Amino acid sequence: MADTSPRSVPEILEAITFFEKWEAAISDPAAAARFAEAVQLLDDYLESEPDSPHRTFVQNLKVSNTRRLLQLLKQVDKNDVSSWMEYVNVVFLVLKDEADSLLASNSELKEDFDAFVSVWGSEYIEALQEAVRRTK
Repeated sequence: MADTSPRSVPEILEAITFFEKWEAAISDPAAAARFAEAVQLLDDYLESEPDSPHRTFVQNLKVSNTRRLLQLLKQVDKNDVSSWMEYVNVVFLVLKDEADSLLASNSELKEDFDAFVSVWGSEYIEALQEAVRRTK
């Protein structure tokens, strides 16, 4: 009999592996990219398999790992602006829906995330505004 568990799907298994590698090395500058790649694999899978029996599992996997990312942001070196920006981009661009929902429903996560963003927030916004001005 064929294995029909979600972990038997190569894309899901690969995403789980990326999530595990990300969590084991959260302070590594490449960690945020691994997290984003895991989410992209799951999104691509759901897009190509809209009627997948694993849809709920995949959505729960994304939400639980998003929650874990938000919990672990306090471990990221806030003095490393590059790592900081990578994680902010992942939260705002890759995980927008999941992060918004979790931050709205959990005040402790929201406070921690706001503290994380405030470290470089104004500098980041200024850099984005300057980049936009240069493209005009």
